[in-house]
Amino acid sequence: MRSKQILVFILVLLAAICFAEEKPVGYQVTELAKNLYKLTVDGGGYDVKVLAFVGDDGMLLVETGTKDYAENLKEVLHTLYPDEPAYIINSHQHVEHIGGNYIFDEKVIFIGYENLRTTLTSGANLFSEYPDELLPEMTFSEPITLYFNNEVINLIPVIDSHTDNDVIVWFTKSKVAYVGAVSNGNHFPSVDETGDVMKYKDNVQQLLDILPEDTQIIPGHGADGSMEDLRAFLNMLIDTEALVKQGLDDGKDLETMQEEDLLKGYESFESYTNKSLWIQYLQEAFQVKTELKEPIFEKLYLAMKAGGIDAAIEKYYELKEHQSDKYRFQEYDLFRIGYKLYDAEKYQESIDIFEMNIKEFPENNYNWLSYYNIGSAYEELKDVENAKMSYEKSLELKPVNSYAKKALEELVEKE
Repeated sequence: MRSKQILVFILVLLAAICFAEEKPVGYQVTELAKNLYKLTVDGGGYDVKVLAFVGDDGMLLVETGTKDYAENLKEVLHTLYPDEPAYIINSHQHVEHIGGNYIFDEKVIFIGYENLRTTLTSGANLFSEYPDELLPEMTFSEPITLYFNNEVINLIPVIDSHTDNDVIVWFTKSKVAYVGAVSNGNHFPSVDETGDVMKYKDNVQQLLDILPEDTQIIPGHGADGSMEDLRAFLNMLIDTEALVKQGLDDGKDLETMQEEDLLKGYESFESYTNKSLWIQYLQEAFQVKTELKEPIFEKLYLAMKAGGIDAAIEKYYELKEHQSDKYRFQEYDLFRIGYKLYDAEKYQESIDIFEMNIKEFPENNYNWLSYYNIGSAYEELKDVENAKMSYEKSLELKPVNSYAKKALEELVEKE
């Protein structure tokens, strides 16, 4: 399970880095139905989408996209409606869905699944320190209905597949259903630490059971589609699960199934979740679950708040020495802390954690990305020499590394 979580986080982060480097022109607007607009920006290998619904009652948003293009989002929205939105619905916790929350007036009412508020203030998200005004003020655990702009908007939980806090937003009169990351168009899904591969079939079947046949399906990433496309997605889930189950019953291990290309013929479903990773997701889902150790996030965060980053690092080694039977110690968790600190603009603190991660896990295949983030943090701190050395180290570990190469070239050009 751990390797899967690391890879998913790395892939999403790489897409975010690519997104920043490519500098797309900004959100593009498509009208889905009367007064209902889709705003799309290139996320560096996948689309990032926001829905805007405007009318006499005001504006309602589904998602706020990435932090990098939040200001652009606001500019584009003002071409559709002059005032702040009345409601913002966040489909789940991930940064490319909630990244623009901060740019909106505190009077906006944020809506999400009942545990989204807790999720954004716990675990690795503690280090992001989301302010109260960006947390959901309206939460729900059962389907609810909003009556807004003469539309009937159904919010339906579809939890425990992608994450444990996903919801879909169904504009019933407009015949549009935003399904977030429950379906990435015609691609294999990604599964968060709180998600469950085996719940996807039930959630997709639930959508097929309740949505009319003429509904437009709008995923958070990937191509928009029809109910027929959603049905094809379900069939893929059923078929690939059966293939992996048969492989396991035949005594094959993960590596054998991947080497034999067990899912040959499903190439059209590949994106940042490829066939090998999808086999791994399914193989792990069939394994007997073992009791998990506690993550270190809260202990380190409380130590940092009390005594700074040095105290957090000291707490890590104290727990590792005396309570390794209770807490887990893995590169994925330290990497997440470093990235959350970077995103919160605590650059020196993020450097300290990334460097600690490299020291603790010197054989980690993704240390090149830690060095890249260290370089980015030094660049934000105007420490050009250390930024250059970090980028060079990133390239040394991974020569085929366009991110560090481009960053280094831009630094040299500025000199």
